[in-house]
Amino acid sequence: LRSTGCSVVDAGAPGDIAEIDVAPGQRHLAVLCGETTVHAHFGVGRVVEAPLPGDWHIVTCWRLPEID
Repeated sequence: LRSTGCSVVDAGAPGDIAEIDVAPGQRHLAVLCGETTVHAHFGVGRVVEAPLPGDWHIVTCWRLPEID
């Protein structure tokens, strides 16, 4: 199997990795799942699937490479 690494995409799709701006100077990673995201939630101390809070903004999205 050969992998070339993740590539930046203009618009995220389910399965893509998103860098999220959660507060000034604070970034977080999440996996996009359509209307929700999966991420480690500090406040509850576990991984959750939920919509992004309204004050969080997606900065960049990456797509994993296709495996041959």
